[in-house]
Amino acid sequence: MYTNPQRAVTDESKELRKQAGAWMRSVRERQGLTQHDVGTFAGYRYYTQYSAIEQGVGRVAPDRYAVISAALGVDPSFFARKLMCFYDPLTFDVLFTEADIDDDGTHLREPMGAVRDLPAYTSDGLKTLRKEAGQFIQSVREEAGLTQVDMADRMGYKFYTRVSQIERGVGRVPPEDFVTFTKALGVDPKPFVRRLLQAYDPIVYHLAFEQPVSRESVAG
Repeated sequence: MYTNPQRAVTDESKELRKQAGAWMRSVRERQGLTQHDVGTFAGYRYYTQYSAIEQGVGRVAPDRYAVISAALGVDPSFFARKLMCFYDPLTFDVLFTEADIDDDGTHLREPMGAVRDLPAYTSDGLKTLRKEAGQFIQSVREEAGLTQVDMADRMGYKFYTRVSQIERGVGRVPPEDFVTFTKALGVDPKPFVRRLLQAYDPIVYHLAFEQPVSRESVAG
């Protein structure tokens, strides 16, 4: 069985969420904005919903990444990568480096600006992406010569049906299991994790892997 370090770091995860909120607060204050400004622009009914994020009680939902980054005046690609390092550090460590979130201010622009257009994902479309991810996992497993029972044993799952559900697209691999899955399958983590992120969290993927705004564009 492969151990999963992220399962045992609940307290650390809470602390990272607080750090994410503290970073957002520092950007907001640097831009001269109030929590009410950002919360209203982002479409929250009550600005306290945004306040909870800065306190680390809540977290930014993927469908609000674009609008909150626009409110704060942060390049949306940078914003997505920065939050990933707090919300999903194991995935971040596979896909990016600290250089990708170098917080030197060059990613700031005028706040309350235009919101980045994002692809529209219907419920059926998201289900299709999940099924495609399951088919991908199945193909990798079979290529490795493993059965679903083998995979469940390596992952520490009590029942192999959990693997079956993932491969059928009924369930999904939780982010904290991404890296452990690659170890169980014996594959290169980066392309595998990137493929799962693309299927399971397409908005985060779309933003995180966009070409970031250049220094000249931000300065202008």
